[in-house]
Amino acid sequence: MLVVSDTTPITTLLAIQRCELLQQLYSEIIISETVRDELLRHHPDLPSFLKVKAVRDRRALKKFAKDVHPGEAEAIVLAVECGADLLLIDDLAGRRAAKKQGLEITGLVGVIANAKAESLIPSVREVFEQIERKTRFYMTESLMEKALRIANEN
Repeated sequence: MLVVSDTTPITTLLAIQRCELLQQLYSEIIISETVRDELLRHHPDLPSFLKVKAVRDRRALKKFAKDVHPGEAEAIVLAVECGADLLLIDDLAGRRAAKKQGLEITGLVGVIANAKAESLIPSVREVFEQIERKTRFYMTESLMEKALRIANEN
C-alpha cells in the first residue's frame, strides 16, 4: 500500500512515542520535503520508514497553496503524483481539497482506529488520553465518541 502523509499524524504520534503504529500499519510512508522540514523543527530524528520525495508539479502546488498550508499542499500533490492508495491528513481544508482530487484519506483518528482493529493497541481511549495530555492536537467530542463507538469502547 502506497501511503503519503502530512505532518500532523506523524508529529502527534512522535510526541506520544507511538509512531511505530504507522510503520506497523503501512510499512513505509512517503512525505514531501516541506513535511520533512516541518517535522524536523520539533523532532531531531525521523523514523527510517519515512521516505522523502520531491513534488514535481509546481503548478498544482500553487493551486493548492491558495487554500491550504504548504505541507498539506505538497502532501496532496505528492499523493496524486505517486498514485497513493491513502493520504494521511487532518486539516479540514486539506481533506476537502484531497477528496476533490479523488484521494482516499484518513487522519490521525482513523490511524488510531485502524491500529485498534489490527490489535496493535489495546485501547483507542488510552491513546486519545495520551494525545490530549501531551499534544495540541484537537478533535471534536463527536469525532472522539464516533471513534470510541467504532472501537467498541463507548
